[in-house]
Amino acid sequence: MSELVLIEKLTDVLRKEASLYEDFLSVQKGKTDILVKGNVLELEKMVKTEQSYFEKIQELESEREQIIERIAQVFHTDLSTLTLTQIINNYVNQEQASELKNLRDKILNTVNELKEVNEENARLINNSLEYINFSINLIASANNGGSRYEQDGKEGKGERKSFFDIRL
Repeated sequence: MSELVLIEKLTDVLRKEASLYEDFLSVQKGKTDILVKGNVLELEKMVKTEQSYFEKIQELESEREQIIERIAQVFHTDLSTLTLTQIINNYVNQEQASELKNLRDKILNTVNELKEVNEENARLINNSLEYINFSINLIASANNGGSRYEQDGKEGKGERKSFFDIRL
């Protein structure tokens, strides 16, 4: 396979990755809305959708790694140190370099934005769990309040057991 074909294949895979990451970002923003609304059924569907994105991303990553491996062989360079920046700086023409830089930047920006959205989603999930734990503790403590009387009518000394013995 010629160098030009390999660079074209790499560019194509990076285009697909950039598009997929942008679509995945939209899904994650939708997840934020679902978490805010507390819609468990939609959240379940969202998790399945995320799984399909993970699989597609993994496939493209594998394809990209194979292309990079082949580029390293063709250009007689060490695969362990070969980066996209090296390819841009050393092995492509100006037009290819410009497109590869744009794709790299687009992917990096999208991944950074994905990280921020995922952190926000994690905060929302943690807040929900804290609220659930608070509610469980409130209900459990209501069960423990007040006096307990024994069969002879005297106040008992035993503690009531909490109905809930788990914590989320």
